Order: sequence, then structure tokens, then C-alpha cells
Amino acid sequence: MTWREQLPDVIRLPLRRLRAATREVVRAGASPRLTVRLLTCGNLRRAEPRTWRRLGLAVAVAALLVVAGLGLAVRTGAWYVPGLVVVVFAGSALRGAWNARASRGVQEGLPPGRLGRGPGWLVHPEWFARHAAREGVVFKANFYDVPTVCTVDLATGTGLLRTRSGALGPAWAPYERFVPGGSVRGSDGVRHAELRQHYARTLGPDVVLSWVPLLEEFARASMEALAAECVTVVGVNPREAVRTCVFTAWTRVIFAIRASDAELESLRRMVDELDPDRRFYAPEFTDAELEARLDHLGALVVAAARADDAPAPVTLAQRFDAGDARGLDEPALLRNLIYTMLTTRDDVAGLLVWVLWHLARSPEWAGRLRSATPGDGVADRFVSEVLRLEQSEFVMRQSKEVLEYPAASGPVVVPAGWFVRVCIREIHRDESVFPEATRFDPDRFLDGGCGRAVYAPFGIDHRACLGELLTRSFAAAFVRIAAEFECVTVADGAVELSRQRHWAPSSHWRLRVTRR
Repeated sequence: MTWREQLPDVIRLPLRRLRAATREVVRAGASPRLTVRLLTCGNLRRAEPRTWRRLGLAVAVAALLVVAGLGLAVRTGAWYVPGLVVVVFAGSALRGAWNARASRGVQEGLPPGRLGRGPGWLVHPEWFARHAAREGVVFKANFYDVPTVCTVDLATGTGLLRTRSGALGPAWAPYERFVPGGSVRGSDGVRHAELRQHYARTLGPDVVLSWVPLLEEFARASMEALAAECVTVVGVNPREAVRTCVFTAWTRVIFAIRASDAELESLRRMVDELDPDRRFYAPEFTDAELEARLDHLGALVVAAARADDAPAPVTLAQRFDAGDARGLDEPALLRNLIYTMLTTRDDVAGLLVWVLWHLARSPEWAGRLRSATPGDGVADRFVSEVLRLEQSEFVMRQSKEVLEYPAASGPVVVPAGWFVRVCIREIHRDESVFPEATRFDPDRFLDGGCGRAVYAPFGIDHRACLGELLTRSFAAAFVRIAAEFECVTVADGAVELSRQRHWAPSSHWRLRVTRR
């Protein structure tokens, strides 16, 4: 235990905050170019407004130090004062450049690549692709100031995660302390295998397919609401309407809760407050406050699942309740069910927003969807292509120990504590695998094209998403219903990072929806 850790909390916590603030000021002064890009590009402000405000404050303090030093020097002749400020900033910049050099650790087996400080990946959607083009299919970079070994080769990523699974753990787990025994996303080993088996048993194809008519109802209600709104305006940004659609659908098919509009609004506020990513954009609640909300939501879910007039078809909450000896009385299962809803709502909403964006840009595909017959797979191929282009993010793990993997491009060495990132988005845009990779072409999925060896939008191997069938089914139902309407883009802009830190259509995008 260090001397700082031995200090009482009343001293230790303010001291830690002071050290963090000082480090941010020095970094802002040492990297003015990156800092200005982050402050002005808008992505950091949307995705992490609290970080953006801290960065702006750090820039202001750094500039104030320089100006104050110059003012003092002019009045007193003490030119060493601004000189000292410049030396501190320059020293930090030189230290950062030395640590970020591409050759760092290469002789010890680390891949090439720069460990530059700061969230540069927030600035441009092709940031990782540019690193790969410069350094090769395996390279190192910084992600949230953690050194990261990245790969844009799916075989390397799959092999590394499969054969070294015991040495790799969750990269982050912001809500694990609220889930007894661990969540399906954050646990490893035996616990992870047990939870995966439980989800596979309860979230089977028969259950998902029984939900499709309900999902179509929610999709139609959402499109009708957008069409009604477009009667009085030229175009709308459909993002919030789509989030509402997913929220109401998940409340019904996952939680078994049927509620009035007022009750749904109250429930939505509670779900927003429990968002694991809330720390990035809003003040955090204490653990006790979060526990109280989780208990309240859990009680609502249990009551709805066990109600005498519980809705048909069977919901995931009811399957959880019947699929285990204690059912939803088991806190671990109940909390896993709750976080299934909390962690997937915005991911699925993001996919549906991209579905609408591509539908509006592809009138020929809208026509094909309208004339499609059941079973011809047009909607499924459409969704697969949207997933490939837009909604494939990355697989991230963290090394528990030094590990080595003999990849085809050469040995991959990952030091303890580093992240391992499989860059799925970049893999899916590889021209050597997907000809004309940036062109929207759902027919590339005809006849079983784009198999698991090159295509993994829901993750890899035993870490793959267990809700793939549900997500695909919802998206396919949504695009079938949306194609019944006339969707036209009336304004647009460059892709942006959303609050969920996924690349999304521009906040300036406006869609006109009309009934056919």
C-alpha cells in the first residue's frame, strides 16, 4: 500500500482530484493541436460532455498560466516565470512523444504503432484504419489512455481470444459490482459459461420468433408517429422516436411490463438513471442510490412476470423465472436480466437508425422490400449489410498477464494490463475481403456470402453477443415496416459520434416520412 492510499479519505480524495486536474492542464498545454481538434470537432462534446467540459477548463487554465506568466514577466522582468511554464509544457510534450514513438517496445516483441496520448479516435471514424494502413494488421495504439494491441485481421483476433481466453478479462465492467457473481458480459470462466448456457436456453429461436408480430407493431407505431410529425415539419431526426420504439418493445418482451404512457415515462426515467454509461454525460448517483433504483425496477419486473394476467407471448422475464430453481428470486439472474435491457437498448436503437438512413438513401431497395415475398431474405440481407457497414464496432478485452500469440503476421505480445482490441468495423471495410467495401450492397450476402471467417458484427467465439437473433429479427421487422412508408432524406451531414460513443448519422440529418 502506497503512502497516498494510507491517507484518510478526506485528504486522499481531494488530493487525487487535484493530481488528475493538474495532469489534464499539463497535457492540454503540451498537446494544443489535439486539444483544439477535440474541443472543436463536436464528437467529444456529444459523446462525453463531462470530459469535454473538463478539457475546456484545462485549456483555459493552461492559457491563463501562460498569459499570467507573461504579464508578470512584463511587470517585474521575471522572465523565468513564463519560461518555467513553457518548460513544463514542453517537457510533457517531449515525454509524450518519446513514449509514443512507433519503435517503442518493438525489439521486445510489441507490434509497431504510436501510443499517442488523448482520445484521437474520437476525431475521425477512420482513425484505427489509418493506423492499420501505416503499421500493418497488428499494431499498438492508445485507447482511453490505456496501451492497446489492435488487429484488423479477424483470424488473428479470433485465435487470440479463443486460445488465450484464460489470460484475458473484461476491459471494463462499470456495473459488475451490482450483479452478484458477475454479469454475462463481465464474467469469465465457469460463471460465464453457466450464464451463456442459461441465455441460450431461455432466449431460443422459438421465443424470439413468437415476438416478431409484437416487434412489427412497435415498429409500425414508431413509423406512424414519425409520419404524423412530418405533417407539420419538413423533416425530423428520428433518433429519439427510434429509442422510444426500442424502449417500449424491450419493456414488453424482456420485462413483461404493460404500462400506461405516464407509467412508461416514469420507467424510462429510471432506466436512463441506471444507464451504465451515465458517468460520461451526466452526474453520477451513489451506489446506494443505484441499488435502490435496481431494487425498485427488479420488484416491478418480478410482479409483471408473475401477474395472473401476464401477457402472451411468453417474455424473457417469464423464461428466466421458469428456467432456474429460484427463478427471478435469484438476485444474480434478476440483475442480469435488468442489465440485458439497459446495455442493449441504445445498441439496437443505433442499428435501427442506420436502417432508416440507408433505406432513405436506397429507394431501389425500398421497392425490393415492398415487393418481397416471405422467406426470400431481402430484409435479412439488408440488415446484414447495415451491420457490416455501420454497427460493427470492436471486441475489447484486457490482459491479466503477459501473453504471446503466434499470428500469421508474426508473434503478438501483449503486456499485462494492456487492452486487446479486435477492430471489427475496420475488418468489415477491408477492400481485399469485401470488394467496393464502402458501397451499400445487401446482395453480397446472397448464397451464404460473407461467412463467419470474415464477418463478425456480433463479436467473436464465446464472447459473441447472445442476442444476435433477437436483434436481427427486430431490425428485419423494422425495415419491412419502414419500407411501407416513403422515407426521404431532406438534410444530412458527416457521421458523428453519438452519446453512446458509436458512429451515427449526423445530428443535422432530417428524414421526411410519409404514408404510402
